[in-house]
Amino acid sequence: MLKGALIGCGHIANYQMEAWSKIPEAEIVAVCDLIEEKAEKMAAEFGVGKIYTDYLKMLDQTSPDFVDIATRPASHFELIRAAAERGIAVLCQKPLAASLDEAREMVKTCEKHSVPFMVNENWRFRPWFREMRRLLDEGKVGASYFARFIRRNQRTLPEPRFGGQPYFVEMPKLVIYESGIHYIDTFRFLLGEIESVYCQTKRIGPIQAGEDLAVFILNFAPNESGESPLGLVDYNWCSQPEYEYSLADDFRLEGREGTMVTKGDGVVHLLRNDGKTDSIETLDAPAGYKESFRATQAHFAHSLLEQGEFETGGRDNLKTLAAVFAAYQSAEKKQLITL
Repeated sequence: MLKGALIGCGHIANYQMEAWSKIPEAEIVAVCDLIEEKAEKMAAEFGVGKIYTDYLKMLDQTSPDFVDIATRPASHFELIRAAAERGIAVLCQKPLAASLDEAREMVKTCEKHSVPFMVNENWRFRPWFREMRRLLDEGKVGASYFARFIRRNQRTLPEPRFGGQPYFVEMPKLVIYESGIHYIDTFRFLLGEIESVYCQTKRIGPIQAGEDLAVFILNFAPNESGESPLGLVDYNWCSQPEYEYSLADDFRLEGREGTMVTKGDGVVHLLRNDGKTDSIETLDAPAGYKESFRATQAHFAHSLLEQGEFETGGRDNLKTLAAVFAAYQSAEKKQLITL
């Protein structure tokens, strides 16, 4: 069994700890947070025996096989470097870094010490997207040529509603950097590599520093059929969601032989060119949200044990981050940015 340690006991760590409790190949033996009460609460809830406020002491005293970093991006490099220098595998929450150069240094550091490094980019592990990937691999929609995400979440109007993540209000880069990054990574999972980005953003809410509305177009490299798909993201945090569950996905992918649609209920609809529809149930949106954490972390654990390749390894994640920062560059310059 793998022995792990968690750094950061905030909002998102609760989901990660619940996921670890469902993965028999791994056990979290220690948790760390600058606020001792947070670490104590997390340890009590999940039966963890060791509590720390000093992450270096935790790494040295527990010698874990891996560390799960669930802190804000500004702390990632320091934590990753400490783990890498001790030969400890790293799973790190997204977004990885405040700049592409800093993210590259993190990857180089782990590679220098031959330490496995994966980014906890879990949207692509949602069960409906895994089902769509299977249907794509089976050729059910033919050559893909277009896909789009639409999502609404009323988090900035009429007042900030950031729940367990109040620091969002201060972030100069917001919906693309914090959440739109999931869609970019999922697009890469389903459609391939991104060649260029065109983006426009707006700041609608009255208080937060960063953008809360973004619309962007992604141009993808030609697929095996020679098709160069287009991707569209239409996303904001300033209007009423259509669905009761705010983390539901409204996604459509079109191909020459059919179309796949999911609308927040965990069901994948395959609209065939013969006019018939196949509907495949996965999990409802709340259950699928939690399952994406378990599936991502299980993939990390299994890959460590089997010495396999991570789907969202550090070097791969650089491609996702490049598209994120290209979107901001495009919005600033009001022009298409080639990656």
